[in-house]
Amino acid sequence: MEETKKLIDRRIEILEAGLKDLTPGSEGYESVSSAIAELLKIRSEIDKNELASTTTVEEGRKDRWTKIGTTAFSVTLPLFVYSLLWKRGLKFEEEGYVSSTSVKNLFQRFKFF
Repeated sequence: MEETKKLIDRRIEILEAGLKDLTPGSEGYESVSSAIAELLKIRSEIDKNELASTTTVEEGRKDRWTKIGTTAFSVTLPLFVYSLLWKRGLKFEEEGYVSSTSVKNLFQRFKFF
């Protein structure tokens, strides 16, 4: 891509140098100036496409890290909560009384035989 931009820039420089020798308003002057305009248009489209591709890559990287973070959080949070409830449940078995309302609610949801 860089080589293409360098070639276009070099071609524009050559055409601009040739444009100085021509008289404004002549047919040759108009054709050279339209060729310069076309090359500038092509160069701006190349720059626009490069910018869009780098933006897409950055957005993809951000999305990937967001998905990884969300997945890690969705796995670790329930494990953390379950471990806390499990420890409180073990404390209940040792002492014989329920120490928190969350464990009480948890025991009410289970049907014991």
